[in-house]
Amino acid sequence: MLKRALLYILLSFYCFQVQACTPVPESLLDLVKEREVALFGEYHGTNEMLERFFDLVCSLISKTEKPLVIAIELQSTTQMTQALAVENELDFSEEKQWQSAHDGKTSLAMFKLIEKLRFLQRNEQLQLVFFDSASDERDRVMAQKIRNAQLDNPNTITLVLTGNVHAKLTQGAFWDPDWTNMGEVLVEMGAKPLSIYFTSSGGEAWVCKDKCGVYSVSPWKNESQSEFYSAKEGSGYDYFWYIGRITASNPAYP
Repeated sequence: MLKRALLYILLSFYCFQVQACTPVPESLLDLVKEREVALFGEYHGTNEMLERFFDLVCSLISKTEKPLVIAIELQSTTQMTQALAVENELDFSEEKQWQSAHDGKTSLAMFKLIEKLRFLQRNEQLQLVFFDSASDERDRVMAQKIRNAQLDNPNTITLVLTGNVHAKLTQGAFWDPDWTNMGEVLVEMGAKPLSIYFTSSGGEAWVCKDKCGVYSVSPWKNESQSEFYSAKEGSGYDYFWYIGRITASNPAYP
């Protein structure tokens, strides 16, 4: 009880310094609390999707006594691990993936998210890990890393922030109907993941197409008019989380 009380004090102090957690749907919290693994498929290079993901983490800490493992789609390196130490200033300027992989994953919004998460990691209830891979079988390797994190940390909730296609629980992508997705592999492994797809009313995002830069994002047709609702049958996801208008987040290290 004392440790939990200290966490509330720590979290309150942090939110006072930075920003309070914006509430997330109670139905979402209830679902996540009952699962061991939840995948959150984002559109890389936005501000709002990462902000809402943090709101979920922030809210969940006060709703469950289970430890949380937060898995971010970046490669785990010695420097990345060392940077998580709160006594160090967060600095990825010498980290190769932050210098070259400007596909939206190394955005300023991602930098801010990691900064906030590493502060909360000071309490034993939260652990931050990275799971991206440069392997030819990338989705299978990433799935294995998530599965290992789940098995190595029993009785925890693993929240996975990843690209929206990786989060699909079924085979196929818009460029290849036979594409293997990380969520699909996790299902094969028996992980029983929950998959949630961030949707929006459109806006802009920093992504890589012919060139990397800010591109327009078309609005998602939200027929339910709800913030959180069941996904369409055959979509490969369990639920959609509608977050409204999105804005682009440029690379943290241009």
